[in-house]
Amino acid sequence: LASLLSGLAADTLGRKRLILLSSFICTVAVLLMGAASGPNAFAMVMLGRTFNGIGTGLALQVSQCFVAEIAPKHIRGLLGASFELFINIGILMGYIGGWALSGLPVGTAWRLMIGLGAVPPAVVLLVMPCMPESPRFLLGAGRADEAERVLYRIYAPAEAAAALQEMQEEAAKHAG
Repeated sequence: LASLLSGLAADTLGRKRLILLSSFICTVAVLLMGAASGPNAFAMVMLGRTFNGIGTGLALQVSQCFVAEIAPKHIRGLLGASFELFINIGILMGYIGGWALSGLPVGTAWRLMIGLGAVPPAVVLLVMPCMPESPRFLLGAGRADEAERVLYRIYAPAEAAAALQEMQEEAAKHAG
């Protein structure tokens, strides 16, 4: 459900803010699941799973959009394909982590395994503030000056000018 709403949310909040929000949701949800105990443990795990699903659904859609909009043309395809590769590497790491923790007491192993799931979104929370907002989002939000500054920050000057002109032409085409 969240992935269906991610496009609207990304166009409203911006790609960067939505990535931060989804990472925050995932981090909190995973920590909630890992901390589940007592008579309400099952409910806490289910609540955590629900919110983790929402955060993941948002993140899977908007992060690909963000990468495609900010990456230089010559590596855009590589980064898009790498996204799928890294998802599968993450799944493999989860299996390896589960196997590595299998020797621990059951009550500790599952909590640690779930808790380790907070590491990737926490890293995104730490790194994403250093990243610029998508210039396409900024242009679409009427913030052309900011979009131009971002483009000149991430591209060579000639490339930035060409990218800005291309984005402005596309925006004009879609507006009319």
